[in-house]
Amino acid sequence: MAITVPKQLEDIMQRVRTSRYVNKGSALGIDIGSTSIKIVELRATPRGAHLETYGMIELNAYANKGEKSPNVKFDARAIAIQDLLHEIGATSRKAGIALPLSSVFVSVMETVKRDDKQLRRIIESEARRYIPVDLDKVTLVWQKILEPGEEAHTFEHAEFTMTETPKPQRIILAAASNEVLHTYEQIARDARISVPFFEAEAFSALRAVPPEKDAPYLLIDIGTAGSKSYIADERGNALATHYLQADGGSGANNTVVKTSENALRMVQEYNAVHEKKIGTCILSGAGARIPDMAPYITHKIGLPVKIANPFSEIECPMILEDTLRDVGPLYTVACGLALRALTVA
Repeated sequence: MAITVPKQLEDIMQRVRTSRYVNKGSALGIDIGSTSIKIVELRATPRGAHLETYGMIELNAYANKGEKSPNVKFDARAIAIQDLLHEIGATSRKAGIALPLSSVFVSVMETVKRDDKQLRRIIESEARRYIPVDLDKVTLVWQKILEPGEEAHTFEHAEFTMTETPKPQRIILAAASNEVLHTYEQIARDARISVPFFEAEAFSALRAVPPEKDAPYLLIDIGTAGSKSYIADERGNALATHYLQADGGSGANNTVVKTSENALRMVQEYNAVHEKKIGTCILSGAGARIPDMAPYITHKIGLPVKIANPFSEIECPMILEDTLRDVGPLYTVACGLALRALTVA
């Protein structure tokens, strides 16, 4: 006797079968900033990612907590991570950790479509033309920039079929300082965190913000230590990045002015050589929460400005919606890390 499955139940079963988060449990995104650490824990469900908990801890209270004994050094940031995990009740100990843009050089190179092994050889031989640093002192990672119609999640490799006439292929190259990478690896070990990946914070931030589907966009992250500006295409692929270190002697206002000037230059240079023009700007970081920041940036660069809400496509308790919308710009990087961590075994 055949059993008919109700359509509503079949829809649920289909979501379970196709969800890339199924059986992945929960995972953390850890954003280690210059003055604070932000953590987001997400849990995988058939419907997508569900917010388990989140929180932030200031680092100024840990200035003198970086040594366990005269002979054993212990990074204070590891202690802060442990304290924050306990405070917010996080259960997972698997995390993605962001590397600061100041320690990562990002560039875009163009080649032809090849399989991954061939691309790796091409990239290794051509990287010195695009990365103006000693390659012996950095760890080089790369990612294909997918064109419309090519299916793959951001920052996951996709296989392409060879053709007689290879088509152009753009590649994102990221060179991370080995010294900084080793420091963050030690922080993770001291905090007893399993880290399947480290990545440049630019990639994390762009993953957390729903891309503007019709046009490239600009993302500006204004924080305590400086600002980061990224241009991304409609799929959220980073096409250009810029880091501006805050000038401690001239105050935050000067950082904002320089950030807006740099953003305008990036937009003008991009629009001058691309048919699709940048359509909007998204603000993230602590600066995005300043009431007059969005109108100011709109006035300076001539683009409509939105405030980042990385929780907008994450399942969250309704009672927290207003709070998460308010604090969301602070957690953009941490959300992006947690989203990727859910897809990593």
